[in-house]
Amino acid sequence: MDISAIAVIPAYRPDERIFTVAADLKKSGFRHIVVVDDGNGAECAELFDKLACDPAVTVCTHSCNLGKGRAIKTAFNFILSHWPGCASVCIDCDGQLSADDAARAAEYAESYPDSLILGCRDLKHTPNVPLPNRFGNAATKLTVFLLTGLRFSDTQCGLRAYPPTVMRKLIGLPGDRFEFENNTLLAVRAEGIDIVEFPIKVVYEPESAYTTTFRRVRDSALIYKNLLKFLSAPVISFLLASVIWFFVSSFFSSDIASAFSYTAMLILCTALSCAGVRRSAMFFSGGCILSVVTGTGMFGLLSAGLSSELAWLCAAVPFFAVLIPLYRNLGFERRPRFTRC
Repeated sequence: MDISAIAVIPAYRPDERIFTVAADLKKSGFRHIVVVDDGNGAECAELFDKLACDPAVTVCTHSCNLGKGRAIKTAFNFILSHWPGCASVCIDCDGQLSADDAARAAEYAESYPDSLILGCRDLKHTPNVPLPNRFGNAATKLTVFLLTGLRFSDTQCGLRAYPPTVMRKLIGLPGDRFEFENNTLLAVRAEGIDIVEFPIKVVYEPESAYTTTFRRVRDSALIYKNLLKFLSAPVISFLLASVIWFFVSSFFSSDIASAFSYTAMLILCTALSCAGVRRSAMFFSGGCILSVVTGTGMFGLLSAGLSSELAWLCAAVPFFAVLIPLYRNLGFERRPRFTRC
């Protein structure tokens, strides 16, 4: 059966396995394959020339290495220009992922044209999974959940399908390297993109033979930098308001004046956090109510004899614990629907 979706293979430092991946994709029904030569240069020129001889394969070339995220966006642009009604299915070039699973992703993209399609690995029951991969996926899943409230089954798998509407929303997303794929998970909350997850198989070579272009320190830093930017507005606003309060509270001798100034600083924090928030009126109203409640609690703590520092800590933790979910739920589009197949 022919598949209308376009297979995408971002390729940096590929080896002969890329020919097997392309052949398997064609056997699974893909009529068109876009391979992005991500600045491999003369060293791999012969390999890409051989790939380009296949009429089903189009090779797009970067003159220098720009990163996996940029390679995916280059493919998006090419597909939207030449096959604007077709979805894209991204798959890695190392042969770890199955072409049959890629075909399933294409089917889901057709059935769910407004959703991001995610292939999800079962790393607990997959042999030879490198420990850093296992740990990194678990840590990123937890971080994304804490920041967005969305519980993804797998945040780092290279098999994903993007229908045309989703490609148009994500093509301008920041991130040129591995962090781009994590940024898409943040974007589903900001853009209201639904999610479809389905289980896939993955094959890892023994540790002695395993290779990757993922730079663990640098690429991990880029991923978590962008994850933390997702909540930068309330975090920075809260820290700024706290610093101001510690400065001005020294001028007040009474507990009620300190508590009142604390309430005012929390309202300032809420106001600053409203920048870029979609439902700012609702968020500000909820934040003001939360600030008054917290300020009242601060007055009680100060009246009980607690120091300003300890009272701040006891009041700040619950305030921040409530402000973040409020920001997530009112600051972005509706919570996306998850379909797990």
